Amino acid sequence: MNPDLEVWITRLPNYELDCTGSGFATAIFDHLHDDSFAVHPTFPAVLMREIAAVEKQTAGQVSARVLKANPAVSWPQPPWRRLTEGTHVSLLRSGTTWFDIDGFGEESFSTNDSWRIPTDVGHTLLEASSDFELLEIEFRGTPGQTTTSPPPDEVLTLYGSYSYRPIASLGGSTPAPDDGTQLFGAGNALSLKLHNHPPAGWAGCPWHLHEEGIQCGYLATGSAQIEVEGVGLVEAKAGTFWLQQARSTAGA
Repeated sequence: MNPDLEVWITRLPNYELDCTGSGFATAIFDHLHDDSFAVHPTFPAVLMREIAAVEKQTAGQVSARVLKANPAVSWPQPPWRRLTEGTHVSLLRSGTTWFDIDGFGEESFSTNDSWRIPTDVGHTLLEASSDFELLEIEFRGTPGQTTTSPPPDEVLTLYGSYSYRPIASLGGSTPAPDDGTQLFGAGNALSLKLHNHPPAGWAGCPWHLHEEGIQCGYLATGSAQIEVEGVGLVEAKAGTFWLQQARSTAGA
């Protein structure tokens, strides 16, 4: 791992994929390539990186994409309205955006904000900066029961620094509680962003993240070697996205 490592992780402890016949075992990795982005088919002001491997290997239960401004098209643009097809988790990797979310209202977001919207909620992109880059994940499978207990105080201990926070839940007919402990949809969605700050360094200091349910990760900057049971050692770089399902402990 190198000094400019920055990782964003979201986990849904109560969410479990139905992997029957999908060929998906423990994890899916997708790396950024020169041709990963293409003009969005219905909104040309946006370039889209569709992470097709996720939807294919989960049999449509999860989808993921990265959206960013198309430098060939100037803003402002007409409002872009969409409808969530599942529990919708977003990370604004860079820039600023302004959304109108049904049941919540207008909200602006800036770099490294993360939020979630329940299924079947309309959300309209009103405006975005020329440098915006947005990661979106939708969980369409059948979630477990929503937990109302507070999230744990810590996710992991590592040789570096990290921040940890619940993802704000927006939209829907029921307002989100102020304390963020009761969230909608597929379990508690929790955001974790890891930074590396020299001289602590990461060399010779592996860290482990054992979770319930499902987690998704996005390597924003830097590079890392990630070892996953059932997959092996993966050379990750900026733009690498992964999805990992916790191994069932039933009968263990």
